[in-house]
Amino acid sequence: MSYELLQSLSRRQYSDRSVLIIGGGWMAREYCQALAAMNVSDVTVITRSRESADRVKTWFPVQVLAGGYEGCLTPASRFDLTVVATPIPSLRAAATWAIDSGARNVLVEKPAALYSSELSEWAAAADGRSRVRVAYNRLMYPSVWKARSMIAEAGSQITSARYTFTEWTHELAGKASAGDSVYTRWGISNSLHLIGLAHALIGQPKELVAFKDGGLEWHPSGSRFTGAGTTQTGVVFSYQADWTSAGRWSLELMTPIGAYQFMPLEALAVRSKTSIQWENVPLLQPFAGVKPGVAEQLAVMLTPELEASFELVTLDHAAALTAFAERMLGYSDKA
Repeated sequence: MSYELLQSLSRRQYSDRSVLIIGGGWMAREYCQALAAMNVSDVTVITRSRESADRVKTWFPVQVLAGGYEGCLTPASRFDLTVVATPIPSLRAAATWAIDSGARNVLVEKPAALYSSELSEWAAAADGRSRVRVAYNRLMYPSVWKARSMIAEAGSQITSARYTFTEWTHELAGKASAGDSVYTRWGISNSLHLIGLAHALIGQPKELVAFKDGGLEWHPSGSRFTGAGTTQTGVVFSYQADWTSAGRWSLELMTPIGAYQFMPLEALAVRSKTSIQWENVPLLQPFAGVKPGVAEQLAVMLTPELEASFELVTLDHAAALTAFAERMLGYSDKA
């Protein structure tokens, strides 16, 4: 089963691989930590400023190049994998530079772009030169693959689901700007991580009835969201989020023999149809001390044949997922 295969990823050899990371922020640090746990020693990080370069050097023993990717003389073609972890507005430009510089294997941080039209355009323009995937790392959580394995072993299937994606908007006070599309489209910048996970498990949306209300100064399209629909695999689903109240991300899957709960998403609890009690499921982490899903996703990127077992998010898939979020949240599909 794929859960056992996921556990085996940490026993594979990656020490002969080379990785380029574009970006010097907190997510770049997560990638550096994951690569260290995988024993990848040939890691180069490109940062914008000397200050960020100095900061990166304190994290791990990696080579750091300051001044941004535009003037970088080191070709991306030298590396087995290029990871693009810049701020959202520059993700596509950085990925395009990497591909033009010879990168054949590219992992772009989520959401890759804020508009479904841009992602569709990007996907249509791709000429097959590179394998490009979008880094929805939660799809590689051990909790997710344990649930998949348990459902398959029971000979069961998901019949319905519900999820919540309330955002802690109070934590964005002083950061969010009404003129910044990263915040005005926060449902794609952030909530889509949970929405994408849910639909990776239950299937892509087929029908949707969506409602929204309220709004925030920096997110005028709404602050309360609810809706329901069906997926292409015949699963009925519902969702709810109230960004002005208490809440958190969560996901529940229902099958004919019981239910599976992810709350937090890194954990798994099960409940049989004859019980009202949730029981926690013990989980093994292939890469202890690393942000869940990150090293696992890197392993699949560095070993492409593993994608037959662990499907990652393509640009076409990301475009469809973003278009769905635009319908849910009342966003335009074009800038």
